[in-house]
Amino acid sequence: MAKQFTVGGLKRCYANHLRIGQNAFEFLLDFGQFYRGDGHEYFNIRIITAPVYAKAFLRVLQECINHYEQAYGNIPEELKEPGEIQQRDQRWSG
Repeated sequence: MAKQFTVGGLKRCYANHLRIGQNAFEFLLDFGQFYRGDGHEYFNIRIITAPVYAKAFLRVLQECINHYEQAYGNIPEELKEPGEIQQRDQRWSG
């Protein structure tokens, strides 16, 4: 399970897995980790928000992705192999 720590008054933890649900009144976003080795999902935090804020989050996230891709290249839809993350990180950091 991910180690949590605090920086600048905010709790932080790594997430590589996301589960999203919704009902008539709210969206639920569960962030956590998934490890291929054991096949289990570990969720650390749930964010609950109103539909209007979920839609605003989507718009802002898309803008951030566009800026990221302009600076670093296209983000693949999915990783083919676990080692691909390290290969991409090495290419972008150098």
